[in-house]
Amino acid sequence: MKYIFRSSIDIDHKDWKPGKKGRVPVEWVQYRLDLFHKFTLPSILNQTEQDFDIWVFCGQCYKHITSAYDWHPRVKVIHDMDKFLMDYLARCEEDYLTIGRIDSDDLYHKDALKVIKETQNRNPNELTSMAFRKVYSWDKWSNVLGKYHQSHPPQFVHTIPKTRYKDLAYFKKFHLTKHVGGSHGATALPEYHFCETRHNQSWTIRKRHAWSSTYEHDVVSEDAKQHGLKSRKFFAIDKDGLYGILKDFGVKRELI
Repeated sequence: MKYIFRSSIDIDHKDWKPGKKGRVPVEWVQYRLDLFHKFTLPSILNQTEQDFDIWVFCGQCYKHITSAYDWHPRVKVIHDMDKFLMDYLARCEEDYLTIGRIDSDDLYHKDALKVIKETQNRNPNELTSMAFRKVYSWDKWSNVLGKYHQSHPPQFVHTIPKTRYKDLAYFKKFHLTKHVGGSHGATALPEYHFCETRHNQSWTIRKRHAWSSTYEHDVVSEDAKQHGLKSRKFFAIDKDGLYGILKDFGVKRELI
């Protein structure tokens, strides 16, 4: 079994061309590179189980930036996805590939890979879809940590047998495009082993609003924070509370 965590920074895909405004701006890519290395990558490297590879898909548009970046030695940066997958899958002789998708601004709990393995053992199946449905949601505008349930989560994990992943077209359809339908039928992974983040440069926020403008999010008032904590809408509303939880996601205290 080979375990892989994969993310993306700048990819060549029609969804990454917001309307008539063209491709995402260079500032967005630079910002996401910074987020990935401050938050997402540390959460992956912080895993209690260390038998995994890390892939980051990058497109051609900003290759001059992503190829010159000082990447961690464990990260495999991929600019030509089709060529890489064709070569990798042809050479790979593992019985199974297990690949987890994570956005370049989200975080894994330190035991994420551990619970993925445990869930696999309880649900043996040649072709498996799993997903983190109940997750933490870190609102960076107000610096509160809440909970979020996603019925169609993008943070999925696929286990694909050798008989299937050797077929590149099938692999791409199952792993790279099927999830767009919302991970229907996916086995739910244990709750709160994943944390999504919400901030000015979240993809859905920037796609929804003009790329050149600054999106102003409503900040949660102190009274609303206290009420949310009592009602369990929020798990943490201050730096100490946030760090008490987010340290297990590889977050440094000074970054909260």
